[in-house]
Amino acid sequence: MKNLIFTLFLLAFCTFKGIAQCADVIVSQDGNGDFTSIQEAIESVPANNDIQFIIYIKNGVYDEKLYFENNYITLIGEHRDSTIVTTAELRRVWRETHTSDWGAATVNIDNSTTDLTFANMTIRNNFADVYPDFPDNNDHTFAIRGGGHRIIILNCNVITTGGDTLSLWNTDGGMFYHNNCYFEGYVDYVAPRGYCYITDSDFYGYNDHASIWHDGTGGEDHKFVIRRSVFDGVPGFALGRHHKDAAFYLLDCFFTDNMQTSQGINWTGSEALSWGHRYYYYNCHRSLIDFPWMYDNLEEATGSPEADEIDAFWTFNGEWDPESQLDGLLPFAFLPYPRNGEGCSGITPTLSWTTGNCALSYDIYLGDSPETVEFIGNVESNAFSPENLEEATQYFWKIDAISSTDTVQGQVWSFNTGSNNGFPDQVFNPVPGDGENYITNITKLDWDYLSCSTDSFYIYFGSQPDQLALAAIQKYPAYFSFSAQDDSTYFWRVDSKNDLGITEGQVWSFTLNPTVNAIDETQDQDKNYFETVFPNPFTSKTHLSYSIPDKGIVEINLVDTNGQIVQNLLQKSQPAGKYNLTIIPENTLPKGVYFCQIYHKSQLADTIKVVIQ
Repeated sequence: MKNLIFTLFLLAFCTFKGIAQCADVIVSQDGNGDFTSIQEAIESVPANNDIQFIIYIKNGVYDEKLYFENNYITLIGEHRDSTIVTTAELRRVWRETHTSDWGAATVNIDNSTTDLTFANMTIRNNFADVYPDFPDNNDHTFAIRGGGHRIIILNCNVITTGGDTLSLWNTDGGMFYHNNCYFEGYVDYVAPRGYCYITDSDFYGYNDHASIWHDGTGGEDHKFVIRRSVFDGVPGFALGRHHKDAAFYLLDCFFTDNMQTSQGINWTGSEALSWGHRYYYYNCHRSLIDFPWMYDNLEEATGSPEADEIDAFWTFNGEWDPESQLDGLLPFAFLPYPRNGEGCSGITPTLSWTTGNCALSYDIYLGDSPETVEFIGNVESNAFSPENLEEATQYFWKIDAISSTDTVQGQVWSFNTGSNNGFPDQVFNPVPGDGENYITNITKLDWDYLSCSTDSFYIYFGSQPDQLALAAIQKYPAYFSFSAQDDSTYFWRVDSKNDLGITEGQVWSFTLNPTVNAIDETQDQDKNYFETVFPNPFTSKTHLSYSIPDKGIVEINLVDTNGQIVQNLLQKSQPAGKYNLTIIPENTLPKGVYFCQIYHKSQLADTIKVVIQ
């Protein structure tokens, strides 16, 4: 699973040529740069540096520790997954011969250091992989350890085989900003002290104690804010804990079903807290029904902030705006406004983005689906106002950064225009899709909506389209508490509501049809080969994990509801072990229900249902 989440926010288009032209020095292991080691480049920065010094690092595995005692240094990797800084160090072992943690991490930051940026690279400490037989080898294993102030980590993988992966500890007002990152480790693997803001990132944990941890003893306004992020881990992984005063804000976060069902954030300290238990949530959900502890409660926080107030600038009390400093740090356009998939922008929006490194202009693409974005123009600035947009419509757009030597393709984003009258817009994209035939029972009904115009839903359900009964009134865009019989057609409708009124939705239908027996999901097998598939349903790709009990030929196919193979996904000999597979369906496949079937030694071993929406 740990490789799966890499692809959730992975920008595979991160290869580029021109960025080196805009760096102060270049590090390349083949000798074609200014230095062959990253630490040598760091030591070349002038003493008492007070302007940003950019070090560009070409692809390679750099087995070295980095030490930062100077300010205003930016490290930019050539490729997020191929520029790797790594070491194998266990804190416990290090401290046997050293009096402090200085040197116990891959990246070591002095307490007085300010204004460091790490972009587009992997920072790793893989002690347990290198020393698999060492006792308690998943103990404190720092990838990044230190104090520092105004530390940015952007589009990076930060990984260890132990706890305390990312440990930036500065209770004297330290401020830390992380965007579009992947964090992996054991207990407390993201553990800031001071102020920390993380957005659009993925977390994967290997323990049942805690993924995140915070120390806010430096001041009542110290806080740990996480937005638009996904938490996953081994079955039974835990969300968070704290031993001291702390404040957690989690907004627009998704938790997989592997998370344990107990309290989200746990206090495990022994001394009384000065400011109480402060855990705040907004719009956080699971793929199944939500737990009571994750319900919206921002009104209980100091000042009762609205969700749209809580950003990096707010987190840092107006003292630092890191998102104003991100221009030119990545080779591609980044951080779109409006934020991807959020809000209603109206029919005359101004689209903007952070600039790409060395970009001279930008090609703009726009369309009504991710697959049909078309070129509509080129601009030299990082803003554009499209024309002739329609109300209550979802649009998709892409920005390609053009430099003197390269074109770096951008990610496809979306925005919604909303309606001008202020009433809620209709919900859309139902799952199951309208008129779908489902082989087996379904666990939930869900839909998409424009969050800027809707605050709750009225769900109607029944066996006749003109005799629907009100089933629920709720805020969450999914409905679970319904029963349905095999070989039956059901109808449902979701009305959207806001303060101005209610907008009636379309009537949709689905049919449960188990008489189609080409697929059998309940085969009598001794072992379960498939473990997880996430996300599911999915649009463009999903990630499958499976296990093989012994060596043999493995074949995985995607089949339709008639049992016909529509796409071969894998066919190779594999030894016993656990594996991950990214599924990218062919463009010709229609939306609907499919099944992944795994054959081991020419025998059908397991089947799992997937839904393309």
